[in-house]
Amino acid sequence: MDGLSTTLAVFSAMLTPVILISASGSLTISTSNRLSRAVDRARKIAEMVEYIVQADATGALFEERRNLIFMQLSQITRRARLLHRALTSLYLALGVFVATSVALGVVAITNSSHTGFALLFGLVGVTLLFYTTVLLIAEARIARSAIDAEMDFALRLAEHYSPPDLTGTLRTQGHLLRRLW
Repeated sequence: MDGLSTTLAVFSAMLTPVILISASGSLTISTSNRLSRAVDRARKIAEMVEYIVQADATGALFEERRNLIFMQLSQITRRARLLHRALTSLYLALGVFVATSVALGVVAITNSSHTGFALLFGLVGVTLLFYTTVLLIAEARIARSAIDAEMDFALRLAEHYSPPDLTGTLRTQGHLLRRLW
């Protein structure tokens, strides 16, 4: 019976890193998708920058549009860098959690009392996950800021071109959306 309880203790100790590996894998897929969308958006903004630099336009809100595009270029660059760091951190966390599981297995097989490596690996992995969440929160805040600026500009543009009887409605809807967001 003692062998069974020891085996169960080893398996339960080794399952914790496996659960963290699974969570890291899910976050990796999500972060990779976010990075892909950010890169696509960066390419689109780069095209807009090229167009706006070459354009000699003076249309409605042209200067404001140009400022918005340059601001978005800066923001998307920051977002992509944060997402790249987050992805790297997630890959490191995955490796460290696998190392934790291996270290726990080695400790169990060798009947060793040296569990320090397994604990250290686990702590490093959890720290990397925490760092990743901080990076992803920062990236999400930048993304929201970019969306807010883009929507504000779109509302101002719509107000500029809308019939006078709709201008007040657009302004009111913009304020309502801001409060909800």
